[in-house]
Amino acid sequence: RAMNRTTTNAIFGGAKARSREGFQKSDCKLRLCSFATWRLMMDTPNPQIPKYATVTVAMFVRALVLGVAALVFTTMWMLRTELVNGRYISGGVPPMPALGTLLLLTLLSPILRRVHPKLGLSRAEILLVYSFLLVSVALLGAYMARAFLPHLTALFYFASPENKFRALWPHFPTWLTITDQELLRQCYEGQHHGKVPWAVWLRPLGFWMIFFVVLFFTVMCFITLVRRQWVERERLMFPLLSLPLQMTDGVDSPGSSTVAAFFRNPLMWLGFSIAAVHNLINIAHAFNTSLPALGFYYDVGRFFTERPLSSVQPLLFFFMPEAVGFGYFMSLEISFSVWFFYFLNKAVAVGATGIGYEKAGFPFLQEQSAGGYVALGLILVWRARHQLRDCLRRAFLNDRSVEDSREPLSYRVAVFGALAGSAFILLWMNAAGLPFALGIPYFVILLLFTLVYARIRAETGAPFEFLYPYGLPKAMILNATGTSAVVGLGGLNALTAFSAFAWLSRHHFMEMMGAYQLDNFQMGASVRVKPRVMTIMLILGVVAGLTCAFWCHLSAYYDYGQLNMEGNTAGDYRTHVAMLEYEETAKAVQTPLPADPSKTLASGAGFVVAALLVLLRTIWLQFPLHPLGYVMGTAYGSHTPFWGPFLTVWAVKGLILRLGGLGLYKRLMPVFLGLILGHYFLAGIVWPAWSLFIPEAVSRNYHLWFG
Repeated sequence: RAMNRTTTNAIFGGAKARSREGFQKSDCKLRLCSFATWRLMMDTPNPQIPKYATVTVAMFVRALVLGVAALVFTTMWMLRTELVNGRYISGGVPPMPALGTLLLLTLLSPILRRVHPKLGLSRAEILLVYSFLLVSVALLGAYMARAFLPHLTALFYFASPENKFRALWPHFPTWLTITDQELLRQCYEGQHHGKVPWAVWLRPLGFWMIFFVVLFFTVMCFITLVRRQWVERERLMFPLLSLPLQMTDGVDSPGSSTVAAFFRNPLMWLGFSIAAVHNLINIAHAFNTSLPALGFYYDVGRFFTERPLSSVQPLLFFFMPEAVGFGYFMSLEISFSVWFFYFLNKAVAVGATGIGYEKAGFPFLQEQSAGGYVALGLILVWRARHQLRDCLRRAFLNDRSVEDSREPLSYRVAVFGALAGSAFILLWMNAAGLPFALGIPYFVILLLFTLVYARIRAETGAPFEFLYPYGLPKAMILNATGTSAVVGLGGLNALTAFSAFAWLSRHHFMEMMGAYQLDNFQMGASVRVKPRVMTIMLILGVVAGLTCAFWCHLSAYYDYGQLNMEGNTAGDYRTHVAMLEYEETAKAVQTPLPADPSKTLASGAGFVVAALLVLLRTIWLQFPLHPLGYVMGTAYGSHTPFWGPFLTVWAVKGLILRLGGLGLYKRLMPVFLGLILGHYFLAGIVWPAWSLFIPEAVSRNYHLWFG
């Protein structure tokens, strides 16, 4: 019972019931396991240590300078490796350049301290640099600026008599883009050593910079409002923080002149070696394809070719050491639920085919996940109602009994910032043509997705960007209403604006930024950095990241041509996503798209299933299925890569707990941290850099996508 009051409440529901009933044996093992994970990542309180680490102005400036320097280097490196050659280095959770910088500074600091004590970096400084890079490098990556920019220009460059794009031109907000046909031609086709027409681009990019920063700050306000509920009352585990906190533990201890104990642990190097062997075998196969290797994934579905079993296709088992490593710190209930619900839906598809029901896309996994996301988002808000009431009392009544000095923002700033920021974004969308009747539900769904995604990352530590049903915030509205209703509310302006803002639905600026904000606030608290210091660093990080992202992408576009990015000759797939949005809009002008009751029903079913799982976990102490596992297992659709790694780690962790209990589980933690570090280092840093100096055909034989 005492442990139950202390340990992390990394579940939806069941907290009150567990407090009343106490532990049963198997539940105690699971909760002790969660407690061990939480203690691994959180510093043990020491009354001799001040409440907050002293981060002077000089230390903050030094961390900021190091962060900007690493960001500039990453920008130049990414322009060559990723934009031109298509070898991804900026992807992953955490992004590879951020982790590489963390590793470099952690190993370099003891050496610098030997030269002169003042040259060594403190743990707080290193993690401030890391926090800065988490948000700024993410904006450089494949799913932020690179996914957003085509939505500004594709409608004008790709216009032809066949696609009817010109009919949408008068309805597009031209103050958000450039429309000069020659400048757009140069952007997509490039010109040798072409110069970016910054004089023309600065106006729309300035507007969008304001929009992005306000959106980032608005998300931060909402994260601030729920942070105490999740962190201090429910004590989420934040498994993703286990690696940076362990890597930097002891780096600034008095007289420290050697690497942290993490790097001297032989068990860590055992895990590192396993990942290294896996990647080196795959790299050897890239050079000589006759050598056997596991590769990136294995197609299990090829064994099921006869109907109705062929309905399980696609069924791909992905080899993801980083997911196995972080999954070790995830509860068994969640890892089990991910693959259980995925296979349950495959069984439903086989059964439907067996009885002759063959509707395309059935059983609509992503629509189910979207409904579950909405349900869990509403439940999260409801469970935090007392915390939100305290925030409102502090904001409107200045109730000093509500303490907010340990928050990233004061509750008054958070409440009024959330209201003002939301109003600004809705007014922006309305000015662009999206009426409030569409903008409000669209933005609310995006906010619910952001809360649930941040919760998933904080509670499970799953190292994936696409842990949400991409594209569904917009699709849910269209599935329920059809395009005629959208046109009826705001005319063609509304339909065109919906496509112009579709990148918020298809890609994950809000979700990713919300998750990184929550992670960074918790990481700062773990090393006792004042939360307002972390807030300033993150805001500077998003401004710097956007600046570098805009410069990097437009420079590459006008030099090489947007159609030639990543080694392609017809544009990368994010450009095709933008084209598809406008093609569907242009077609809907001629032939309105009707509502889709089947998909709406699937979203409703997902809502009910997620809510029911929360209820069952509240009244049944040992109910094994977790609602987060349900939405994770269905989020990426039928071709999800998540089930294989989580099935693996569920079996491995379950065996470890059965054979050696909590003691063996704790002793083996460094093995799985080493597995993560080894895979990220070899496959995410070394191999992309190495591939620059070898033939492209060889490097593409082992091409990985992190995140």
